[in-house]
Amino acid sequence: MGENNKAESLSHFDNRLKAMRVAKELTQGALAEAAGVTRQAIHAIEANQYLPTTAVALRLAGALDCRVEDLFSLATGREIVDADLIVPLTATSTRTRVTLARVGGRVLARPVASLGEVLNFTVAADGLIALSPRRGSASF
Repeated sequence: MGENNKAESLSHFDNRLKAMRVAKELTQGALAEAAGVTRQAIHAIEANQYLPTTAVALRLAGALDCRVEDLFSLATGREIVDADLIVPLTATSTRTRVTLARVGGRVLARPVASLGEVLNFTVAADGLIALSPRRGSASF
Protein backbone atom coordinates (compact mmCIF):
# COMPACT_ATOMS: atom_id res chain seq x y z
CA MET A 1 0.00 0.00 0.00
CA GLY A 2 1.28 3.49 -0.81
CA GLU A 3 1.80 6.25 1.77
CA ASN A 4 -1.44 7.98 0.74
CA ASN A 5 -3.49 4.84 1.46
CA LYS A 6 -2.38 4.29 5.06
CA ALA A 7 -4.82 4.79 7.91
CA GLU A 8 -4.56 8.14 9.66
CA SER A 9 -2.83 8.05 13.07
CA LEU A 10 -5.10 8.73 16.06
CA SER A 11 -2.61 11.37 17.23
CA HIS A 12 -3.62 13.50 14.22
CA PHE A 13 -7.10 14.03 15.67
CA ASP A 14 -8.54 15.97 18.60
CA ASN A 15 -11.26 13.96 20.34
CA ARG A 16 -13.77 15.82 22.53
CA LEU A 17 -16.41 13.07 22.73
CA LYS A 18 -16.02 12.36 26.45
CA ALA A 19 -16.06 16.05 27.41
CA MET A 20 -19.23 16.62 25.39
CA ARG A 21 -20.91 13.47 26.76
CA VAL A 22 -20.10 14.45 30.36
CA ALA A 23 -21.28 18.03 29.74
CA LYS A 24 -24.62 16.62 28.54
CA GLU A 25 -24.72 14.40 31.67
CA LEU A 26 -24.95 11.16 29.69
CA THR A 27 -23.45 7.81 30.61
CA GLN A 28 -21.53 5.85 28.01
CA GLY A 29 -24.45 3.42 27.88
CA ALA A 30 -27.04 6.15 27.34
CA LEU A 31 -24.99 7.73 24.54
CA ALA A 32 -24.41 4.32 22.95
CA GLU A 33 -28.12 3.57 22.94
CA ALA A 34 -29.00 6.98 21.49
CA ALA A 35 -26.35 6.64 18.77
CA GLY A 36 -27.05 3.00 17.95
CA VAL A 37 -23.60 1.70 18.89
CA THR A 38 -22.24 -0.36 21.76
CA ARG A 39 -21.03 1.02 25.09
CA GLN A 40 -17.70 -0.64 24.34
CA ALA A 41 -17.43 1.40 21.12
CA ILE A 42 -18.03 4.62 23.09
CA HIS A 43 -15.34 3.59 25.59
CA ALA A 44 -12.85 2.77 22.80
CA ILE A 45 -13.49 6.08 21.00
CA GLU A 46 -13.15 8.11 24.21
CA ALA A 47 -9.93 6.26 25.08
CA ASN A 48 -8.52 7.07 21.62
CA GLN A 49 -8.29 3.37 20.80
CA TYR A 50 -10.66 3.63 17.86
CA LEU A 51 -11.36 6.33 15.29
CA PRO A 52 -15.07 6.26 14.41
CA THR A 53 -16.29 5.89 10.86
CA THR A 54 -18.11 8.80 9.28
CA ALA A 55 -21.47 7.11 9.96
CA VAL A 56 -20.67 6.57 13.64
CA ALA A 57 -19.37 10.14 14.04
CA LEU A 58 -22.58 11.46 12.47
CA ARG A 59 -24.71 9.29 14.80
CA LEU A 60 -22.76 10.50 17.85
CA ALA A 61 -23.15 14.13 16.80
CA GLY A 62 -26.88 13.59 16.26
CA ALA A 63 -27.29 11.96 19.67
CA LEU A 64 -25.40 14.84 21.33
CA ASP A 65 -27.19 17.50 19.25
CA CYS A 66 -23.94 18.98 17.92
CA ARG A 67 -21.76 18.97 14.83
CA VAL A 68 -19.17 16.27 14.11
CA GLU A 69 -16.56 19.06 14.21
CA ASP A 70 -17.57 19.74 17.83
CA LEU A 71 -16.56 16.17 18.66
CA PHE A 72 -13.61 15.49 16.37
CA SER A 73 -11.19 17.64 14.41
CA LEU A 74 -7.78 17.43 12.83
CA ALA A 75 -5.05 18.28 15.28
CA THR A 76 -3.20 21.42 14.33
CA GLY A 77 0.32 22.41 15.16
CA ARG A 78 0.41 23.18 18.83
CA GLU A 79 2.14 26.19 20.30
CA ILE A 80 2.99 26.67 23.97
CA VAL A 81 2.18 30.16 25.22
CA ASP A 82 2.86 31.52 28.70
CA ALA A 83 -0.13 33.52 29.93
CA ASP A 84 -1.45 35.06 33.12
CA LEU A 85 -4.82 33.80 34.33
CA ILE A 86 -7.26 36.66 34.88
CA VAL A 87 -9.91 34.50 36.56
CA PRO A 88 -9.11 31.80 39.12
CA LEU A 89 -9.77 28.26 37.97
CA THR A 90 -12.95 26.80 39.40
CA ALA A 91 -12.38 23.27 38.16
CA THR A 92 -9.50 20.96 38.95
CA SER A 93 -9.48 19.59 35.41
CA THR A 94 -6.17 19.57 33.58
CA ARG A 95 -8.06 20.23 30.32
CA THR A 96 -9.71 23.58 31.03
CA ARG A 97 -10.47 25.44 27.77
CA VAL A 98 -9.38 29.09 27.62
CA THR A 99 -9.47 32.15 25.42
CA LEU A 100 -6.31 34.24 25.05
CA ALA A 101 -5.82 37.98 24.55
CA ARG A 102 -2.73 40.15 24.15
CA VAL A 103 -2.76 43.37 26.17
CA GLY A 104 0.39 45.41 25.82
CA GLY A 105 3.24 42.97 26.27
CA ARG A 106 1.18 40.46 28.31
CA VAL A 107 -0.85 37.44 27.24
CA LEU A 108 -3.98 36.97 29.36
CA ALA A 109 -6.04 33.81 29.65
CA ARG A 110 -9.65 33.42 30.71
CA PRO A 111 -11.28 30.01 31.21
CA VAL A 112 -14.42 29.56 29.13
CA ALA A 113 -15.70 27.10 31.77
CA SER A 114 -17.21 30.07 33.60
CA LEU A 115 -20.02 29.84 31.05
CA GLY A 116 -21.19 26.56 32.57
CA GLU A 117 -20.70 22.92 31.64
CA VAL A 118 -22.94 22.93 28.56
CA LEU A 119 -22.31 26.44 27.18
CA ASN A 120 -18.58 25.94 27.65
CA PHE A 121 -18.55 23.89 24.43
CA THR A 122 -20.54 26.42 22.39
CA VAL A 123 -17.75 29.00 22.26
CA ALA A 124 -14.45 28.73 20.50
CA ALA A 125 -11.37 28.35 22.67
CA ASP A 126 -7.79 29.28 21.91
CA GLY A 127 -6.24 26.47 23.92
CA LEU A 128 -6.14 24.15 26.89
CA ILE A 129 -4.54 24.86 30.24
CA ALA A 130 -1.35 23.09 31.26
CA LEU A 131 -0.46 24.40 34.70
CA SER A 132 3.12 25.56 35.07
CA PRO A 133 5.29 25.64 38.21
CA ARG A 134 4.98 29.44 38.40
CA ARG A 135 2.04 30.35 40.61
CA GLY A 136 -0.70 32.20 38.76
CA SER A 137 0.50 31.35 35.29
CA ALA A 138 -0.23 28.61 32.81
CA SER A 139 1.05 27.34 29.48
CA PHE A 140 -1.29 26.85 26.54
